Amino acid sequence: MSDLRIIKLQTFFYTNIDDKDKGDGIAESYYWGNKRICGNSGWARDLRFPEFRQNEGQMFDVDITVEKHSSMKYQMVMETSDGWDVTVHTYAWYSDGSKKRIGAANLKFGGKNRENTIFLNAC
Repeated sequence: MSDLRIIKLQTFFYTNIDDKDKGDGIAESYYWGNKRICGNSGWARDLRFPEFRQNEGQMFDVDITVEKHSSMKYQMVMETSDGWDVTVHTYAWYSDGSKKRIGAANLKFGGKNRENTIFLNAC
């Protein structure tokens, strides 16, 4: 298993109650411990994520050994104070061609609570 690597990361969003309106940017970050592996800011500012539909986050190309999975996490920041109730599913693509959901959570944003973190299990 020491040769197995994570080569792509992507999170999918399922808006539950209130869609994410245009103008509401999000910032996604993936971490390994305290080191930021990849991410974005101001992403999807020009997109509206409708209710009850799957919406794709940005796909990131990475190169991470599977042994280093234990301290991986995903962080999402809503860049405005607008409310958003969203379920997120984070996936990893592996060097052997497989794909696995490595994290999921229901997040509620709004007001001062604009940031949430999900711990990932990439084994």
